[in-house]
Amino acid sequence: MRVEVIGADRPWGLDSRVVLVADGREICSLAPAQEVYVSQAAHTARLIYLDDKYFFHNLSEKLSW
Repeated sequence: MRVEVIGADRPWGLDSRVVLVADGREICSLAPAQEVYVSQAAHTARLIYLDDKYFFHNLSEKLSW
């Protein structure tokens, strides 16, 4: 995926600051026409693991969600 910074030539972009934010952290400022490339990582990470006895798991089974 390619993301390009636009808007510096528009009235609302003159005083605007565009920043790249990842995981809630400001990584860097982006200039007009600067491009950011986003790609899939080679490795996956399990961020959340829900136990079989977890409340919402049980609820979804009982309600057939």
